Amino acid sequence: MSTFHPGTSVFRNLLLLESVANVIGGVGMLFSPSTSLSFMAKSPALETSGVALNLIQFCGGLSFALAAPLLLGYPNTATGVASRYAGYVTLGAGEVFLVGIMGWQYVSGQSGFSDNFLLGGMAVLGGVLGLRAYTIAIRPDWMGYIKEDSKSA
Repeated sequence: MSTFHPGTSVFRNLLLLESVANVIGGVGMLFSPSTSLSFMAKSPALETSGVALNLIQFCGGLSFALAAPLLLGYPNTATGVASRYAGYVTLGAGEVFLVGIMGWQYVSGQSGFSDNFLLGGMAVLGGVLGLRAYTIAIRPDWMGYIKEDSKSA
């Protein structure tokens, strides 16, 4: 008989929480792009561009899409375990690039984004990336790797 590691239930609930956050952020970006952009833009003049508003809506759609691998990893099955690992690696790769781009834009000063948005984004995404790296490299058992029960002989 196989059992899942006890940390799996906490990890699965965190996946669910992260996917809900992605959906909530996606709803805001899709249906109120001007409000979302007002938190990001360096100046009000940048908030009125139709292209900028459309790009924010694209990001909202992407936020919904990023919730999918997290939700696929929620079931406590062998397939769910494999989906958790693949989802974490994929999302982690995206966060590496986003944190790098935000850092480059902040240092270069060549961004239309506000410094608060860039620094806050790096802090949030960097923190999540750190937890992903810790989980993948040090505590993969939290993802639910199956361990054999010694009584099942």
